Amino acid sequence: MSENQQHIDGGFDLLREPWITCVTVGGGVDDLGIEELLERAHELSEIVDPSPLVVASIMRLLEAVLLSALAIDAEDDWLDLWEAGRFDAAAMAAVRECCEGRMDLFSGQRPFYQSRDIEVTGKQERQKSVGYLFPDVATRTAVVHYAHAAEDSHAFCPVCCAKGLTMLPPFATSGGRTFTPSINRVPPTYVFPLGENLFRTLLLNYVLPDARPPEARVPDPGPIWAGDGVVGHKEERVSVGFIESLTWQPRRVRLLAPFSSGACTRCGRVSDRLVCRMVFDPGLSRPKDAAPWIDRWAAYTWQKDKTGKTSGRPEPMRPKEERQTWRDADALFLARVPDAEVGSRGRAARPVIVNQVARLAGEVRRCGLAAASTARFVAVGIRTSKMKVFEWRLDRFEFPVSVLDSAAAGLVMRALRHAETGGKEIGTALLRLHPGAERESPSWTDIRAAMADATGAAAREYWAALEPKFRSRIFDERLADHEEAQAAWLAEWISVVRATAVSVLERVLSAGDDTADGLRRQEAARHALYSRLKKGGVV
Repeated sequence: MSENQQHIDGGFDLLREPWITCVTVGGGVDDLGIEELLERAHELSEIVDPSPLVVASIMRLLEAVLLSALAIDAEDDWLDLWEAGRFDAAAMAAVRECCEGRMDLFSGQRPFYQSRDIEVTGKQERQKSVGYLFPDVATRTAVVHYAHAAEDSHAFCPVCCAKGLTMLPPFATSGGRTFTPSINRVPPTYVFPLGENLFRTLLLNYVLPDARPPEARVPDPGPIWAGDGVVGHKEERVSVGFIESLTWQPRRVRLLAPFSSGACTRCGRVSDRLVCRMVFDPGLSRPKDAAPWIDRWAAYTWQKDKTGKTSGRPEPMRPKEERQTWRDADALFLARVPDAEVGSRGRAARPVIVNQVARLAGEVRRCGLAAASTARFVAVGIRTSKMKVFEWRLDRFEFPVSVLDSAAAGLVMRALRHAETGGKEIGTALLRLHPGAERESPSWTDIRAAMADATGAAAREYWAALEPKFRSRIFDERLADHEEAQAAWLAEWISVVRATAVSVLERVLSAGDDTADGLRRQEAARHALYSRLKKGGVV
């Protein structure tokens, strides 16, 4: 890798440079800039990247572009565009007017998603490795087991720099006393509706005015690139515009010269503009006592306090350790407020974008336009603890449109609760296999710790076996039928849950101790499972 001391002013315009990898409807793969991607969106299937976090971030960037450029103020306007099936010349002219000259990565005046008041040489600024742009890259004390590298060795091409910068608004996490998280605080699980092509996908994710946050600032300041190009150091903002929120800048960044030439350490692309160092300081934040920002692509739960009352601060749904995403399908796709039932975890509300999709699907059918009978989604999230990043998640879902906006949703939510009962009671039953469970006063805390590996493995087996059964039964026509048919569907599902739980327990017992004491404890485990399933309504 060689060093190029000369800084290049401009030369990588995200509007036109090919940096977004797309799959065409015919199965080909192209790298496109924002302008060409939107022009050809009806010919494209999806955006792809090794990291789903990048795909989700680019989707939100594209929505910010469309929201800034297009004046879709009512359902009728949206339906007209849906019927047209593509972005026409007028729409593309509006996009160019919105973005022209404002999306160049190395611009001296308006560097994209950076603060122009920082000198490009980075003199008298604290410099950091460019690796900090990506949570899946090892920097400082972070450990990535599959990619061992010193942070100073990272050198990113312009394409990877662009992708890393787009990840900051949705996925920036907190770190120590200095770095605050982005506008959504700890990153939630983002849910994106999917269409038959990228044009349809972008339109399904276009949030209409009546679905935007009522607390959003009006008039909307717009995307960050429409401003003066300066990101304030530790600047607090109480009010936020909706479009502004999609391009929120939690970090004050500037990619620094000198550049190097060689192969990008992230993607392997050869470039003469490899960035190694950058300024990476605290940027925008909101006061701690500010009202929580309700993201349109995130689901929330309103937790209960000790008195049983619902608290005022909602918590977004996030990835959890050893909890498969489909188990939260009720909150992510089905729970509507005020229709959502209140459970032990508090009132849940699915993303506003899912509400909009369910409503617009009905309008599309009513107008006689092309409409799919199923709704497809992708859920993307990252499991973190402050600056520690553990894993990212990507899960695809498909539901009949009728389930999203009908009484069937409540039935599916009940089915998921029965599944949770089955999973819980397997773990409880397995504790009976421990010799300490036969004592007069068992130490259940110690027993749970001793049996953690066994109960964890059984739980993973149970949920892995149950997932395909759940996904297939979502398409059972009885869900949209009369009450008797729905009751039969639920009874059949409960039988599936019970049979799966029993099968997992028996598999564990078959490999157990076959002494007299061992067989006695096995029988105690069976009795515990059967009795507790019956008590929980799984019979």
